[in-house]
Amino acid sequence: MNKKGAEFAINTVIMIVLGLIVLVILILVVRQQVTKGASQYTQIGEQATATGGCASFLEGRSCVKGTACPPPPDMLTVPGTWPDCQAKAQKENTPYTCCKTKS
Repeated sequence: MNKKGAEFAINTVIMIVLGLIVLVILILVVRQQVTKGASQYTQIGEQATATGGCASFLEGRSCVKGTACPPPPDMLTVPGTWPDCQAKAQKENTPYTCCKTKS
């Protein structure tokens, strides 16, 4: 047989097609995970810039279940009425207190 040009075996073509399919699926999965991670950072940013609530990532405040914060020196009670703590208390029907980490 006199063959001219390059000739691909059918196995080579199948492997290339399967490789491309796996690559596309991998790109889609990575893209989905990156988008999910970015939404978590957005929530942290919203929490850090929120005003009027107890929960503040930058100031080390959070709503803690119970009528008092964990014993000092770990956390201190932040006086005031906090809408986010009250909302949690009503939702779970248990008291919440605004606490701040001691710096």
